[in-house]
Amino acid sequence: YDGGDCVEFNKKGYSTDCKPYDTTTLGDGKCDNNVYQNTPECLYDGGDCEDFNEKYPGCETWNPDSLGNGVCDLWAEANTLECLYDGGDCVEFNKKGYSTDCKPYDTTTLGDGKCDNNVYQNTPECLYDGG
Repeated sequence: YDGGDCVEFNKKGYSTDCKPYDTTTLGDGKCDNNVYQNTPECLYDGGDCEDFNEKYPGCETWNPDSLGNGVCDLWAEANTLECLYDGGDCVEFNKKGYSTDCKPYDTTTLGDGKCDNNVYQNTPECLYDGG
């Protein structure tokens, strides 16, 4: 048991199969949605991910805090049905006909009348910078 270093960890009921990068992030109030912590063995990140898992079953975003924050975050892998299209933030973006593979840094620059000729926006997925 790591020379006694894991006594407190073991008292909290985590399985010995719970292998987070850092045990201090378990139960710290922030859902760490990764394959090491949001698991039954780690008690769903020490309970931090229970609400997230209930609200967004199957959502694999690495940034749960970005869901439903008012910003369509295309880089957090959250614009999916399982993540309810970034907690609703990307619904309007998706209604415009952009592919889920369209990932501009700023969705407000699509179709703004200025050609953003870059590898993220001037693409078929982004309707050539919004048309």
